[in-house]
Amino acid sequence: ARMIQKYYQDTKTAISREIVFNRKSLIPEIKGVEQAYVGTLEFKEYIKLITDNGKILNSVFYDNVRAFQGDNPVNQKIKETLDLKKFDKFPILNNGITLVAKSLKATGDKFCLNDYSIVNGCQTSHVIYNSRMLEGIENMSIPIRIIVTGNEEIRNDVIRATNNQTQVKPEELEALSDYQKSLESYYQTTKDDLQLFYERRSKQFNNNP
Repeated sequence: ARMIQKYYQDTKTAISREIVFNRKSLIPEIKGVEQAYVGTLEFKEYIKLITDNGKILNSVFYDNVRAFQGDNPVNQKIKETLDLKKFDKFPILNNGITLVAKSLKATGDKFCLNDYSIVNGCQTSHVIYNSRMLEGIENMSIPIRIIVTGNEEIRNDVIRATNNQTQVKPEELEALSDYQKSLESYYQTTKDDLQLFYERRSKQFNNNP
């Protein structure tokens, strides 16, 4: 049953995007990881990964420990960097993005990412999206790591290891468990007059109408 639920969830969150990733380095071979890269991605390329028809693509943050936390101190600092147009300094002032994909097809600098999730960088991504109309932001580069693996244990290890920019409580890490994800999915299938929601990730429904 859990495998069927997982496959069903994958059909809802599966997504593919093609980007140009020309400033990158290949990380040496790691057991259980097919490919891994570190580098900086141009703003216009990164925005492709987190939007769909001009709107933020919430499904790519499904595996994040927390949803967008709004105007907290960390996010205020990120926004301040952008508002002050410190676009050239952004790669050294921000911890960057960690993206995990199940498969990747590369042709030179052209990458086609399949079934990917941004496992760390939800806060940064939302602030960037909300600031996307700032003059000059198109010249900004975003530090990013791209990891290609189908190994769920490695995926969860990456999530736990990279979520240290703001304090993460032990109970928040429980959001990664299969049970919590299954419980969230169960509430989404209820069809009562009064719809119930299970907040697996902190503040994940704050922007819902």
